[in-house]
Amino acid sequence: KLSGEYRFDGSKYLFGGWNNFARLESSSGGSFILINININIQRNRVVSKVSKDSIFVLDMKLINKITINKRVFKKIDSENGSRIFEVIFEKGNVSILKFHSVKFVAGSINPMVSRKNDKLVHKESTFILFKGKAVKVKLNKKSIISTLSSNDTEASEISRYYKLNRLSYKKVSSLKKLLLKLF
Repeated sequence: KLSGEYRFDGSKYLFGGWNNFARLESSSGGSFILINININIQRNRVVSKVSKDSIFVLDMKLINKITINKRVFKKIDSENGSRIFEVIFEKGNVSILKFHSVKFVAGSINPMVSRKNDKLVHKESTFILFKGKAVKVKLNKKSIISTLSSNDTEASEISRYYKLNRLSYKKVSSLKKLLLKLF
């Protein structure tokens, strides 16, 4: 910025503050509680604020599952490597996952744009963990059917199920109902 002061709006952390309660389940079967925990969605890391100016990064290789404020997170291998996903739905070997990320939007000195400062914008992508692979899916008919069906018969069954039950392809709750029926 011209004034020498660098400012931006938004946050690289998923939760607004640090006063979060978390239960961590280790890969060895134990569990423990942490407070002052957050998720750095820019770096895809679980972090804990241990003092005013110190942040501890947790090693996700040793942790199976983290529950923060009743929201469940897991490290899952995807086509883009290991990532921390929020688990929205889980039944057997199929899950609906949400991946949180952050996008940098540059500010403008143009007063007509009304975006004086740079900002970080939170983004969410939906994934389906299916057959051991986390696959990104858009909440639309084409993406859901192509991800969950392997032939035309299965595709028409999925389409018919959505139509008969008056479900919306744009809603995660409808996708949950479909997965409950299929699996």
